[in-house]
Amino acid sequence: MVDHPRAPFIKPVITFDDGELGRAMLALWKQVAQSRPAPDAVVGIASGGLLCAEKLKDSLNLPVFSCAMRRPGTEAKRLPVLQIVLQAALRAMPYSISNCIRRIEDRQLARRATKTPTSLRQPSAQLLADVAFVAESVAAQRLRHVLIVDDAVDSGATLACVYTSLRNALPQDVSITTAVITQTRPSPAFYPDVILFRDTLCRFPWSLDFRGV
Repeated sequence: MVDHPRAPFIKPVITFDDGELGRAMLALWKQVAQSRPAPDAVVGIASGGLLCAEKLKDSLNLPVFSCAMRRPGTEAKRLPVLQIVLQAALRAMPYSISNCIRRIEDRQLARRATKTPTSLRQPSAQLLADVAFVAESVAAQRLRHVLIVDDAVDSGATLACVYTSLRNALPQDVSITTAVITQTRPSPAFYPDVILFRDTLCRFPWSLDFRGV
């Protein structure tokens, strides 16, 4: 019997428009509420997680707070000229090509993480200021259950930093749940409590290569 080599796993890519993202966030919310006390506040990790959290604000009438802890390289992507040129190039491509680019980038980042183990990041000054504001608001509004939302977990370092900073700032009797749309790698530094998709790459309305569905 010939033992043929197994074909490499190709991660699927899901594209969300605003409507589909709203439905995905409600599905994520239902998973959270099924097994845990329903949150009375949501903290979105800027920027993608905050945009996801905002989808819950109107439908569930919940306060939404922001915590900013961007990954290295995010600011470079936000340089106006670079962003405009990159966005124009990516949006001119069919999704069959930009999906391949996403998978290549994902493999490169995963390979780099394997060579250099992910360490927990130190909170930035902006994150500490955001956390202090959340803690004050939680106390003032007598909130009991906080949900941290992010769009995706790759290495998990950002979510770990935000969670730890909030956990240290909030009273121990305030519960914290973490939830994400997708976890792209099998062994992140921090595992979210609730995950909608696993080993899946997601394209959101704010992604540079988003050109509709």
